[in-house]
Amino acid sequence: MIQSCIMTKLIVDTAEVYDTNEAARLLKIGYATLYRWIKDGKLIPIRIGGRTFIPKSEIERKRSR
Repeated sequence: MIQSCIMTKLIVDTAEVYDTNEAARLLKIGYATLYRWIKDGKLIPIRIGGRTFIPKSEIERKRSR
Protein backbone atom coordinates (compact mmCIF):
# COMPACT_ATOMS: atom_id res chain seq x y z
CA MET A 1 0.00 0.00 0.00
CA ILE A 2 2.66 2.53 1.02
CA GLN A 3 4.89 1.57 -1.89
CA SER A 4 2.07 2.07 -4.40
CA CYS A 5 1.38 5.53 -2.95
CA ILE A 6 5.04 6.45 -3.31
CA MET A 7 5.14 5.19 -6.90
CA THR A 8 1.98 7.13 -7.74
CA LYS A 9 3.52 10.29 -6.28
CA LEU A 10 6.68 9.78 -8.34
CA ILE A 11 4.69 9.30 -11.54
CA VAL A 12 2.68 12.46 -10.91
CA ASP A 13 5.77 14.47 -9.99
CA THR A 14 7.70 13.47 -13.12
CA ALA A 15 4.98 15.11 -15.21
CA GLU A 16 5.82 18.39 -13.43
CA VAL A 17 9.58 18.46 -14.06
CA TYR A 18 11.75 18.66 -17.16
CA ASP A 19 15.24 17.36 -17.76
CA THR A 20 17.88 19.95 -18.60
CA ASN A 21 17.67 19.42 -22.36
CA GLU A 22 13.90 19.88 -22.42
CA ALA A 23 14.08 22.87 -20.05
CA ALA A 24 16.66 24.62 -22.25
CA ARG A 25 14.50 23.99 -25.31
CA LEU A 26 11.37 25.33 -23.62
CA LEU A 27 13.21 28.44 -22.43
CA LYS A 28 14.86 28.88 -25.85
CA ILE A 29 18.32 29.10 -24.32
CA GLY A 30 21.49 27.08 -24.65
CA TYR A 31 22.57 24.30 -22.34
CA ALA A 32 25.43 26.39 -20.94
CA THR A 33 23.07 29.29 -20.22
CA LEU A 34 20.73 26.95 -18.36
CA TYR A 35 23.53 25.76 -16.09
CA ARG A 36 24.75 29.33 -15.58
CA TRP A 37 21.23 30.34 -14.48
CA ILE A 38 21.22 27.41 -12.03
CA LYS A 39 24.66 28.41 -10.70
CA ASP A 40 23.58 32.06 -10.35
CA GLY A 41 20.37 31.08 -8.55
CA LYS A 42 18.09 32.27 -11.36
CA LEU A 43 16.62 28.75 -11.68
CA ILE A 44 16.04 26.40 -8.77
CA PRO A 45 16.69 22.78 -9.86
CA ILE A 46 15.77 19.46 -8.32
CA ARG A 47 18.63 16.97 -8.16
CA ILE A 48 17.78 13.28 -7.97
CA GLY A 49 20.43 10.59 -8.13
CA GLY A 50 22.95 12.78 -9.91
CA ARG A 51 20.42 14.02 -12.46
CA THR A 52 19.17 17.59 -12.66
CA PHE A 53 15.55 18.47 -13.31
CA ILE A 54 13.79 21.81 -13.58
CA PRO A 55 10.30 22.09 -12.08
CA LYS A 56 7.49 23.23 -14.35
CA SER A 57 6.87 26.15 -11.99
CA GLU A 58 10.42 27.43 -12.60
CA ILE A 59 9.96 27.24 -16.37
CA GLU A 60 6.69 29.16 -16.14
CA ARG A 61 8.25 31.76 -13.83
CA LYS A 62 11.12 32.45 -16.24
CA ARG A 63 8.81 32.51 -19.28
CA SER A 64 6.54 35.13 -17.69
CA ARG A 65 9.42 37.61 -17.30
